[in-house]
Amino acid sequence: MVAERKHLADDRTVTVNGISFELNSVEFKEFLEHCATFMDISKDGFGLMIDSISDSVIDNENPEMTLETIRPQLKFMRELSLFLKTIYTSNL
Repeated sequence: MVAERKHLADDRTVTVNGISFELNSVEFKEFLEHCATFMDISKDGFGLMIDSISDSVIDNENPEMTLETIRPQLKFMRELSLFLKTIYTSNL
């Protein structure tokens, strides 16, 4: 992966492999607010959520897991997807 950085006054735009991204603090704040409704949004909280998704869903840690058990992980994945879509500056 090749990353170029456009040095703007606010340094919010980056280009990786020819795709430009603009980090928007309002969108990021909204992402955090949505996540805070169902999970711990601290640095450790994000790590635990990602580990939980890996252990519980991908590795099928517990085959008897219910939808209610994994609902926070699924909500996190949806919020992360929505946030990542907001940082693209082009329709690529």
